[in-house]
Amino acid sequence: MRQIRTLGVALIAMLALGAIMASGASASLPETGKCEAKAGGKYADSACVALLASGARKTQGHYEWHTGVQVEEEGHCTNCGVEVFEINVEHNGRGSIGPTTFETTGGHEIICADTEDAHGHQTAVRYKLQAPNRVNEILLYFTNCKEAAGEHKECYSPGHSLEEEGEGGVITDENQWQAGEAIKGKLEIVAGKGTATPTVGLALTAFNSKSEDNEQRRLLTAECEGAMGTVWIGGETKAKNGKDEILSVVSPADVDQMTSTLTQTFSENAGIQEPHVLESGSPRFLEAFLENGWEQLGWASTWGASSEGTAVEIKAVP
Repeated sequence: MRQIRTLGVALIAMLALGAIMASGASASLPETGKCEAKAGGKYADSACVALLASGARKTQGHYEWHTGVQVEEEGHCTNCGVEVFEINVEHNGRGSIGPTTFETTGGHEIICADTEDAHGHQTAVRYKLQAPNRVNEILLYFTNCKEAAGEHKECYSPGHSLEEEGEGGVITDENQWQAGEAIKGKLEIVAGKGTATPTVGLALTAFNSKSEDNEQRRLLTAECEGAMGTVWIGGETKAKNGKDEILSVVSPADVDQMTSTLTQTFSENAGIQEPHVLESGSPRFLEAFLENGWEQLGWASTWGASSEGTAVEIKAVP
C-alpha cells in the first residue's frame, strides 16, 4: 500500500457532520445529525420521527433533533467531525466490503476479490460526510482486481502495479485523494420522498473544482494487462450522457434511526446501474472509456461499517 499504510488511522471513515441551519432541521432531506433526549422536545421517539403537537410537548416531548452543526457547536469543535466509521481498515473487523465488480454494457468486466493481496493489504474505503448531506474525500482501495475474461489478467491503477505478476491488481483513487481531488458524493432521496419509508442513496461523482469546470476527471483508472487495456471509469461530461454518477442504496435499517452501523449496496445488471435514476427521473448512470469508446458501466459492491464512537442518524423523514 505504500502511502496508505503510513496513514494508519487516516484510513478510517469519519462522518464529519457539517453546516446546516442551527435553529433546527433543514428543509432539505436527507441530512445527518443526532436525536437526543430533551425535556419538552418536539419528538416522542428516539429516532426523532414522531412529531408531537406543540401543546403536548411540555408533558410528553422527550427527544429533539440536533443537526450536525449543532452537535459540533455544542462540542466546541466546528468541522472536526462527530463520529468515526471504519470499513475494512487493516483487518480490524469493524466493517466489511464484499467482492466488487465493474461491468460495461459491452460485456467487459473487472472483478476485485475481497481477499488479501500478497502483501496482506485488503480493500479499504474512507470518506467524510459533511454539510447536511455531502460526502467528500472518498478514498477507495480495491485489491486482487482482474479481467473476468481470457486469462484473468490483472488490472491496476497507475502507480499501483506490483512487481511480480500474479500478486493481484489494485484499483484506487489514492493519488487523487492525496492531491485533495478525491471522489465526492451526496446523499439523495432515491424514492418515497415525503413518505414514512423513503429510500436513501449515495450518489458518487468525480471531483471537479469550480476553477476547472471544463476539465474531465475520472473516478478511477484501471490499466489491465489483458485485452481490455486502459479503462477510464467516469469522466464524460457531455449533458446528453447524464450526470455521470453512480448510486448506492443505504440500508433501510440505517436510516431514520440512531445507529452505529452503516451499509451501502451498489447493484448492477449487465452494465446497468440499479437504481439509475432518482425519484425526479434525473439519470445517474456511469460510463467507462475503453479502446473503442464510451460504454455505460455498472458497479456492484457492498460497504459495511461500524462506529468507533456513539450513534449517528441519517434523517430522511421530516
